[in-house]
Amino acid sequence: MTVLTESETPRPVITVDKPELKAARKRLNLTQREMAEKLGTPLRTYQGWEAGRRAPGIVPVCMKLLEKIEGKNVK
Repeated sequence: MTVLTESETPRPVITVDKPELKAARKRLNLTQREMAEKLGTPLRTYQGWEAGRRAPGIVPVCMKLLEKIEGKNVK
């Protein structure tokens, strides 16, 4: 449970449905292992995302995407 003070504004929640993850991976013709490697996450973590047991944190995923686009490490 998150408690917000009067001055705090709730942040939007970004979710990715497990069917979307799997569909994106299939469109790219990648295995779960290959997708996990491209995202820089352990295989078991990625498998948990696809199975709906875990939710990917948006910041690490966005940072990885930025690294890919920029071709360098973003910290």
